[in-house]
Amino acid sequence: MNKQLEQLFTQLDADTQRILASIENLSNEKINRKPQADKWSIAQVLLHLILVEESSLAYMSKKMQFVDKASNIKKIGLKE
Repeated sequence: MNKQLEQLFTQLDADTQRILASIENLSNEKINRKPQADKWSIAQVLLHLILVEESSLAYMSKKMQFVDKASNIKKIGLKE
């Protein structure tokens, strides 16, 4: 794996572990309480992050199926 990518994945994993450790002792009430009616609870934020990660991985897996046809892969990014 690319050294820079490996470092990023290691950092992401460490950040994930810190987040989970920081909520480990919170009650279900605190984790599910919305700070305001129009704000997300901790549980909602975490669920969103999980769904985004799963979607990203599924998308990358789909794109990897066409690695032999790399010239046919449409480049995408935040600017498009």
